[in-house]
Amino acid sequence: MLEETFLSIPFLPDGNVTLMLVDGRINKVMEYNLKQKGIRIIKTQPLPQLLPAIAYHPDMMLYPIEGNTVVVAPDISPDVVAQLKDEGFNILYGKTALCGNYPKDVAYNIARIGNNAMHNFKYTDSMTRELLQQQKLKFIDVKQGYTKCSVLVVDTNSIITEDIGIAKVAAKNGINVLLVERGHVSLPGMNYGFIGGSGGLISKSVMAFAGDVSTHPDYNKIKNFLSEREIEIYNLYNGYIWDLGSLIPLKQHEWNKAVV
Repeated sequence: MLEETFLSIPFLPDGNVTLMLVDGRINKVMEYNLKQKGIRIIKTQPLPQLLPAIAYHPDMMLYPIEGNTVVVAPDISPDVVAQLKDEGFNILYGKTALCGNYPKDVAYNIARIGNNAMHNFKYTDSMTRELLQQQKLKFIDVKQGYTKCSVLVVDTNSIITEDIGIAKVAAKNGINVLLVERGHVSLPGMNYGFIGGSGGLISKSVMAFAGDVSTHPDYNKIKNFLSEREIEIYNLYNGYIWDLGSLIPLKQHEWNKAVV
């Protein structure tokens, strides 16, 4: 019997994803293709304090700790909070209000790779950092504060990034890294977006991209890196990939062996 569960590790589903948090500006084609996979979506509302390009980005306004616990920016939309609560999430309000330009906007933009938490911890929200410490995660400090934006989490020990600094530090910490060419990800209002914000796992074996990843000059490298880890590609849209602030999986269908 299939049972809907929360994710044990943020960004890394064990089963087929049934609920995702996405940028509220996601287009109808992407939305339709997610629903074709049986995925419900919660759309974000903008944080007016942030730059328009990233004001709707999920990975800027919250961080999923584990299970049903989510830390959110104090000024997140009440409507988004209400939808999360309706889905059974325990909402904790962070201490850091987001505002203005970098680095005052990155407090919750943390990348979780298995038992590793990666961020520029000088700018991490204090409550979120304390919760991560309680989980006894390994802290990997990087200079790039837009960490989750820059990191596409592939599995518990693998990432794709275009940030050379992140790639070097991750590799030194034993993480498998595919470094791809910077740019080639659309983000209206900015010169370009980040690969980490362009996708998310919709099952343990399927990576969804907000666009067609074959438009990326390193497509073959990306495809092979994912294939080596038995992960298929699911393109949500024909055209360039878009930085939507990550496609964040929140719930999944998991086989409950105890139920017969």
